[in-house]
Amino acid sequence: MFHRIQKPSILIATIAVTQTACLTAGVLFFATWMRTSVSEIVYQQVLDDNVQMTRQLTVLVQQMDVGDVRENPASWRRLQRVIGHIELPNNGFVCLTDARNGDLLCHPDFNGADTPMPKTYVAGKTDYTTRSPAESVRAMLPGDSTTPTVTGSVRDYEGELQIIAASRMKDFDLQLNVHQKTSGVEDRIQHLTRAVVPAGLTVAGSLVTITTWCIILIVRRYDARLAAINEGLEATVQERTRALRKTRDAVVFGLAKLAESRDVDTGEHLERIRVYVTTLAQQLETNGHACWVDRAYIENLALASSLHDIGKVGIPDNVLLKPGAFTPEERDQMQTHATLGGACLDAIGEQLGDDDFLQLSREIAYSHHEKWDGTGYPAQAKGEEIPFSARIVALSDVYDALRSRRPYKKPMPHAQARAIIVQGRGTHFDPAIVDAFLACESVFESLSDQSHSAHQATAEPQASAA
Repeated sequence: MFHRIQKPSILIATIAVTQTACLTAGVLFFATWMRTSVSEIVYQQVLDDNVQMTRQLTVLVQQMDVGDVRENPASWRRLQRVIGHIELPNNGFVCLTDARNGDLLCHPDFNGADTPMPKTYVAGKTDYTTRSPAESVRAMLPGDSTTPTVTGSVRDYEGELQIIAASRMKDFDLQLNVHQKTSGVEDRIQHLTRAVVPAGLTVAGSLVTITTWCIILIVRRYDARLAAINEGLEATVQERTRALRKTRDAVVFGLAKLAESRDVDTGEHLERIRVYVTTLAQQLETNGHACWVDRAYIENLALASSLHDIGKVGIPDNVLLKPGAFTPEERDQMQTHATLGGACLDAIGEQLGDDDFLQLSREIAYSHHEKWDGTGYPAQAKGEEIPFSARIVALSDVYDALRSRRPYKKPMPHAQARAIIVQGRGTHFDPAIVDAFLACESVFESLSDQSHSAHQATAEPQASAA
């Protein structure tokens, strides 16, 4: 049979969780990659803007025709006014430094200072020169440099990283520096990329939802289709099993009848035994004595009981069909039929392999003449050493023998046979099985009476004809 999905909810949940984890990881990876890519682009754009701004301001300062800002307050004020009004993105600013010693000359923070340079500048030298980017810029752009503009990053006196472009104006011994703070750049990058993760997670959630529903539909369709296939296969298997079982039952019953055909009584004995053991097993199950007895066990027991005397095929006719009492030697020879039957079914089991039916058949054939007190044959087993199946068949076989006609005796009435069985309770028979017999004895009596009446009705016309 094709196996259906045992726990579809767990499978679907596992797939959904796995998808969610993979998509979330993918979104985070994509967000990281995108932020890195955008950062590279933005930072490069900022550097390019700084360079462009540096070049434009350099041309502007040269066109202003200013004098030495270190000695000419008017020139300084003109440049300071221009620089103070320049607004750059990302909290950026422009400043001028002395190309010879790195001293800061013009800066937006100097706006409003009326004192001519350099006195005002000297007061702010500590704040802007020794801890400002000037030293780094000066190192980037040495006095003999032929590079018109350089770019890089430096930290200001507050420790904040800045992107800088510097251009040297040799005619004035000035250096023009354009700064943009990385904090502003990062804010810009954050603004550009902040929607990536939410959007990605929204798309991932939508995909997980859609695929989960698709999986649910597929699993349901798969289960429905598989259920239909399995139902068809089960029907086919059951039909073939029934056919094989009927064939097996017919072969088994044919073997049993072959053995019984050599005896005085015919196959009617087998039919009665089957009903007796079935009735007893059902009654024992009802009494709770054998809670493990089920329908399959009872069916196998009924069929296996047909083979209880299969070993009689190995008994010579002069013993098997003798009308009178046996001699001790003949009795010993007759009793070997239990061992012969068990050995025969053992050989079949070795060829076919063990199953429940063969196991019961061997137990019954070998042990149905054992007695509860250990005086039976062939192994003198006693009590619960005797297989349960054999104990049931033992009572059924004895009852049928007592109620049947033999060349050397007449059939007993039910009351007499009942008394003998009750007398054998705890010696010949399992007490629990005798109790079950007493609970359903009416079935035994009715079946035995009907069978013998039919047999007598058939025998009388034959006798009259003769």
